[in-house]
Amino acid sequence: MSKAALKKELLSLRKEQLVEQILDLYGRYKSVKEFYEMYLHPQSEKDVV
Repeated sequence: MSKAALKKELLSLRKEQLVEQILDLYGRYKSVKEFYEMYLHPQSEKDVV
């Protein structure tokens, strides 16, 4: 799937649907969880070490 197709699909979703999808990805994939942990808390001790 291209970025343009993904963007089109994401733009068609309601905010609640996007939140559900992100939470599902967060629970399923360690890499997504790590990304959001760094994104939301970039100055944590884990990132410094």
